[in-house]
Amino acid sequence: MEDRKRNNIQRDYDKEPIIIKDYGAYFQLSFLMLVFLLVLILWILDFKDLRFETIKFNSFESFRILIVGVLMFWFVYFLYKLPKHFQERPSFFKFSNQNFQYIENFYDKAEIKVEFNIPVTSIDYISFCIISELQDRYGRWNIDSTWKKKRKFAFDIDFTELIIFMRYIVTYLFFILPYKIWRLYKTGEPFRVLRKNIFIKLYNRNYLLVNIYSQKDLDDLLKYFQIHNIPVKEKTYLIPHLQHQGWLVDKEEIWTNEFNNKGKK
Repeated sequence: MEDRKRNNIQRDYDKEPIIIKDYGAYFQLSFLMLVFLLVLILWILDFKDLRFETIKFNSFESFRILIVGVLMFWFVYFLYKLPKHFQERPSFFKFSNQNFQYIENFYDKAEIKVEFNIPVTSIDYISFCIISELQDRYGRWNIDSTWKKKRKFAFDIDFTELIIFMRYIVTYLFFILPYKIWRLYKTGEPFRVLRKNIFIKLYNRNYLLVNIYSQKDLDDLLKYFQIHNIPVKEKTYLIPHLQHQGWLVDKEEIWTNEFNNKGKK
């Protein structure tokens, strides 16, 4: 009976906010790690017939060995130091009664710290996405359809978005997906949350991506949006990041802090 009464009491999100770590900050350098790893593999394989007694100080081989050493150092640094750094300085989403915040606290330098304080009333709707823990986890949704974009910038859409798509897919498959599967398995969470990351669309066409690693976080957020009468669209995007990226970027399609703006150019 006591539990039932407790469940009927509306949660005070100012006293008990929903806080979700942003693992996208942790994986932000994963593509760079992948490049380091591939270069290391290729160069090490190329050294298989190299005899170190024949290396001269000014030779090209010694320069390559130096570069490989530097790459190995940075790869080890990313692999072992970043998890600890992320635990000490986590980036996170915080949902309160009247607003929600995104704080990117991963980097040491305060001048590049990102912090958004967004009114809940500025949320248009939410949906879902599969890939969320990548660069540009916030941006501005393009008002044009894909077909209109193709007519305006055919080369940009067809070529550069293909490159970005491959970069995101490779990073996701090699780093993010294995980690998420391991985390979900270790914590006993259902694997269906892999496709239930939250896509938050604001009225001014800004969007944010919230990664989900537990069914409880998902249920808490869905209840939060329900309490605030925010529509939930049963649509799942693959990579929302592709929406606003490319070599010919529309300057109108960038993040804006004018939340009263309804998204018109």
